[in-house]
Formats: sequence, structure tokens, C-alpha cells
Amino acid sequence: MRHFVGGGIAGAVGATLVCPIDIVKTRLQGQETKKGEKKQYANSADCFLQILTKEGPGAFFSGLLPQVIGVAPEKAIKLTVNDLLMGVLESYVPGMRPWILEPIAGSGGGMAQVLFTNPMEMVKIRQQMRRGGAPKSALAVVRELGVAGLYRGSAATLLRDIPYSAMFFGIYVYLKQAFPEQPFVAAGLAAVPAAFLCTPMDVVKTRIQMERSEGEEDLAYWETLAKIVKDEGPQALFAGGLERVLRTSPQFDSRTSRSTARALTTKTNNTVFGKVRGQARSWKV
Repeated sequence: MRHFVGGGIAGAVGATLVCPIDIVKTRLQGQETKKGEKKQYANSADCFLQILTKEGPGAFFSGLLPQVIGVAPEKAIKLTVNDLLMGVLESYVPGMRPWILEPIAGSGGGMAQVLFTNPMEMVKIRQQMRRGGAPKSALAVVRELGVAGLYRGSAATLLRDIPYSAMFFGIYVYLKQAFPEQPFVAAGLAAVPAAFLCTPMDVVKTRIQMERSEGEEDLAYWETLAKIVKDEGPQALFAGGLERVLRTSPQFDSRTSRSTARALTTKTNNTVFGKVRGQARSWKV
């Protein structure tokens, strides 16, 4: 529990520090236009200045509360499932190179974390992409959506988080050999390509989860993807790509992640997977 709380505190601090970057990312991804139409935000700097001048500094922390609440269980379940799957894979295919197994285990971790990620991001996006009127509290959004509504866009979240986790863990285990004494550096570098290459999935997810005006049709994942490409061009799928990298890469605390993973997974490995190595491995997310 001590490590879990520590991980939650570290995650909350990280989420707070990058929240202004996150809201710029969300606004850039959520602006819908058609060919020939002028975008509300020309670029990241313009978006930042418009938010600051029109909504005030406090707007940069919209959607922070659900992130602070959800970050500890989200990372904990991701690390735990990744560790368990790595233990199982290593027991059945001993001698296999870690960089081959890690993407598989990482995919499982990414899939499991959606249980907490989707409600957290659903509330966050609704707060960050409000359509006029007074800002809504996180509790008001939860009441408005209901349990089923909190899991809207889950398929889109899975299609983003599974490949992201597979890439991150695969690249991380390789880079850790180059930076054996600096796991924080290895984790930060591994997050860069993983975050950027998964930007298209993040854009589609944002469009699906953002609040719609009355009468607007809700589209499925592939319909949303096709509409973006048709109306705005394929480059729109990488809106907020830089911001996604800047908000994701710094959010790594190797010491907290290591202790959190060890505390949460060692007991589970020993009791559930008797054949699997009891010593939990340490991965940083």
C-alpha cells in the first residue's frame, strides 16, 4: 500500500505538470473542420494563447482531477499484468529474447489498463472540450454519462493503448541495455516513438469521446477515421502529436514504478502462478 500510494502521488504530480500540454493536445485534436475552412487554432502556440486570453490560466488544468484519481490504479494494473504475462511467457518459452516477449506482455498490460483509463479520459475530455456554458465538474460529468457512458470509446482506447504498450515495453527493454544505470532515460526515450506513432488512434478516440452538439451523429471508430481523412486530410490524424510526446515522455519515475510493480506483483506471482518466477520484474511506465 505504501508503494501504491507513492506511485499515485508521483503520477499525480506528473499529471499536474503536463496538464497544460494535455489540454492543448486535446483542443488541437478535437477541432473539426472541412476542406477550405479555417481552423480555430492555427498551431500549438495559438491554441495556448487563445486558452490563456479567453478562458484564463485555470483552464489549463481542466480535467486534472480524473487524471489524479485514476493514475495510480491505471499504472498499477498495467505493470501487474505486464509482469504476470512476462513470467508466464518466460516459463513456457525459456531463453526467448526479452525484446520479443515484452511487446506481447506489454499488449496485455495496455489492454488491462483500459478498465481505468477509459472512464478517466472520458471525463477529462468532456471537461477539456466543453462546448460553451459554464465548466462542468468531474462529478457532474460522471452523473451525466452514467456507468455505460464512461466506457464510450473503449474500442478506440484499446486500439491506442495496446500498440502503445507493445511498442513502449519492446523498445524500453532494448534501450535499458544501452542505459543500464539510467532506466528513467530509457523509459523516456522509449515513450517518444510509441506516443507519436499512436497519435492517429488518439485523435480518433478524442473525436469519439468529445461531447456532441444536439443532432450530431455519433460515429463508430472506422467511420470517424474515414471522416477525418476525407474532411481534413490524413495530416489531421497527427494533430497534437508533439504535445502527446511532450506530455507522455516526462511522466516516468523509475524508482516509484519499480517499487510499485514489485509490491503489487510479487505476491500475485507467488500465489496465482506457482510455476512462474516469484520475483516480480521491474518495468517503468
